[in-house]
Amino acid sequence: MNTLTLHSRLPTVWENPPRPQRIGLALAGGAARGMAHVGVLQALDAHNIPIHAIAGTSAGALVGGLYAAGVSGQRLLDVRRGLKWTSISSIGLKSLSLSRLSLSNVGLPLGLLDLDKLIEWIHGVLGGPVEFSQLNIPFAAVASDIVRGEAVVMNEGDIALAIRASSTVPGVFTPVRRNGRLLVDGVVVNNLPISVVREMGADYIIAVELVPPAGQRDREPANALEMMMMSTYAMIRATQHEFMPPDCLIEPAIGHISMMDMGKSDELVELGRVAAEALIPQIKRDLGLADQPPAVLDGNVLEDNVLEGEMVDLSTSA
Repeated sequence: MNTLTLHSRLPTVWENPPRPQRIGLALAGGAARGMAHVGVLQALDAHNIPIHAIAGTSAGALVGGLYAAGVSGQRLLDVRRGLKWTSISSIGLKSLSLSRLSLSNVGLPLGLLDLDKLIEWIHGVLGGPVEFSQLNIPFAAVASDIVRGEAVVMNEGDIALAIRASSTVPGVFTPVRRNGRLLVDGVVVNNLPISVVREMGADYIIAVELVPPAGQRDREPANALEMMMMSTYAMIRATQHEFMPPDCLIEPAIGHISMMDMGKSDELVELGRVAAEALIPQIKRDLGLADQPPAVLDGNVLEDNVLEGEMVDLSTSA
């Protein structure tokens, strides 16, 4: 008499099928290293991991904002390949007068470089100004109120203006005055905006960190500007993850690349993609999207019989 044998994996049938989850993406700042975000996005796209909300700081705001506006990962790489610091900034020093020097006001500007050309560059990529309300994916850019010492989440108006404010490294670029606030780079208060994307309704958060842990920084700063940036980012990283850990933390191995080096776009993209690919299996398991081998029926023996719940289109879930 023939016997039907069920494989032991049959009990993996969901008793309570997982509900659709809103997947959020938190993208850290890191200056030129931000191109690693592009590789992460390419990997998520390749594996059909939907993104329902994005929050970014500085370089994370730039990449995240353009992606939310519909710019593909490949297009991001193409437009960034030829990008130089002179493309997005200009000298902002004003003439100094010795008569203005005093202990309270030494006559120095609030920033050495003007970053307003970044707004023009973003408009060029997008074909004109784009409002937050027009985005394909909900997006928020994070800046810091340098006077009050608090984070400012921007999600209204022209996204280019918000990205410009979020990217304003204190003392390097001139700050942005907006709604009575003096805004600088979000790194000062919230470089990896996990809490922000959580408040946007995400219940599963993928975070991409561009500041390697202390033991993985294998290069010294090349100049005073990079030393200041590295010190600031390292200080923020030391405390931020403890208070708001993400569900999945992607950390590309980019410690050997300078934050100021815009000539390593291709390498950064690849390192970001590799880091994300390594965690795709975890993400799929967490979300109930893990690939299952097909059932194989060999004669009267059922080698594998995994019943699956109804597929849900996460991209349209509330």
